Amino acid sequence: MDVNEPLLFAEPTRERNGALGWVEPQVHWFTESTRELAIESRANVNQLYSEFPDSDGALGARLRSEIDSNHLQALDELLVSHLLRGRWEDVRYEEGGKGPDFRAYGPDGVYAAGVEVASLFEREDWSAEQLRHGRLADLVNRDLLPTAGYFVDFRIEKADRDPSPRKFVRFLEGRLNELPDPGELQLPPRAGRSDLPSATYVEDGVHIGVSFMPMSPGAPARTDPDARIVGTGAMVGGEVNTVERLRDRVSAKAGGRYAIDEAPFLVAVGLHQVFESDHEIVTALYGTEAVDLRSEKLIRRNDGIFGWDSRRPEGRNRRVSGVAILRRLHPPWDPDQIDVAVLTNPLAARPWPSDHLRATRRFGEVGDDDRSTQLGWIEETSPLQ
Repeated sequence: MDVNEPLLFAEPTRERNGALGWVEPQVHWFTESTRELAIESRANVNQLYSEFPDSDGALGARLRSEIDSNHLQALDELLVSHLLRGRWEDVRYEEGGKGPDFRAYGPDGVYAAGVEVASLFEREDWSAEQLRHGRLADLVNRDLLPTAGYFVDFRIEKADRDPSPRKFVRFLEGRLNELPDPGELQLPPRAGRSDLPSATYVEDGVHIGVSFMPMSPGAPARTDPDARIVGTGAMVGGEVNTVERLRDRVSAKAGGRYAIDEAPFLVAVGLHQVFESDHEIVTALYGTEAVDLRSEKLIRRNDGIFGWDSRRPEGRNRRVSGVAILRRLHPPWDPDQIDVAVLTNPLAARPWPSDHLRATRRFGEVGDDDRSTQLGWIEETSPLQ
């Protein structure tokens, strides 16, 4: 990096060692936090951005955005650029002002690969619950320190409107004053949530269940001015629908509006959500597991992005050579600690070569027998270097 170039994120002039608020813009991790991990994160992003061809500053503006979706999507693009440049010297961003986002060229100038970037966030109803919980938690943390030796965990069980923060803080103060010193609290050896001191806050149209979690003796949070008395997020419930939302997100990027020519084409998806697993990702791409009653073998239904049906050997979305899943993306932001799993389309018109994008894991065909053994994790490498 040229020392004379202005940094994307300069070092903050005011010290701030506390955690970010629940609903605070995530970009403040880079613009305001002075924690050691934040300093490392800033250095990482500044270095990667210095390698990015952002002549009009558009990506830099999105990276500095206080709108989380804009900021995180830009980080996804910056990471994909970094992964591609680890393999290709000539990587072009939005060449000609149109997709795919990235085009990689070989030393002979031949177009070798295209990558389109997508971001998948939490389902909207869960985000709304987390936002309501986070707004109240931030205000409680601002006005109430954990000097009594207890952390507070609350659950908004009913809320026709946002509860009054002032009244809720007064309620918590009153309950905390009634509790014994944490060292005097008698709990069973394997205490669960139901064993903790609890209370219920009731306001017109609002019911909030509260649990008080005792600190260990000498806990530094009791005297730390930056400590948060509410350290847990909202409890959300309902069906985990990562499979459906991932299918929709990849399908939206798999359409024919991108000029991919004859090169392999990959969709890279940054996952920014709480609940997801390898099983859900594989199901979304390759189809739901089922048992064939005639053969009694494990098969996959033809409902995945790629399709997997012996009666339809041509498959679906054949122009998509594979999907890269990017996980562990939240601060501390270290590209070498991010999980990059590349899942290849066995029926793609143009297969995705294993050396086209740096990855920590790969999933694809592993054998020539029946369909129950053809797909699996075929490689696991060391962390990205």
